[in-house]
Amino acid sequence: MPKSFESLERLHELHLRNNQFRELPVSLRGLPRLAYLDLRGNPFTTLPRWIVEWPHFQKLDLRWVKLSSIPESIAALEERGCRVLL
Repeated sequence: MPKSFESLERLHELHLRNNQFRELPVSLRGLPRLAYLDLRGNPFTTLPRWIVEWPHFQKLDLRWVKLSSIPESIAALEERGCRVLL
């Protein structure tokens, strides 16, 4: 994923379904307005802790992702009202 994604400060929704990402690209960390992220069908086994840093995050779609365990960050997102689909 290009580092230039960091400059998309107004990006609200991002669909990365079935892209064979093995980890979440660090370049996504700098998306302050991201509210919805679709990661369905990617071969993740873990998620970075920094996903809780998105202040406007409302929905994370992880269906068909085979996480080795449910990270604590998922619970933190849900406590804040973010809808997480596993």
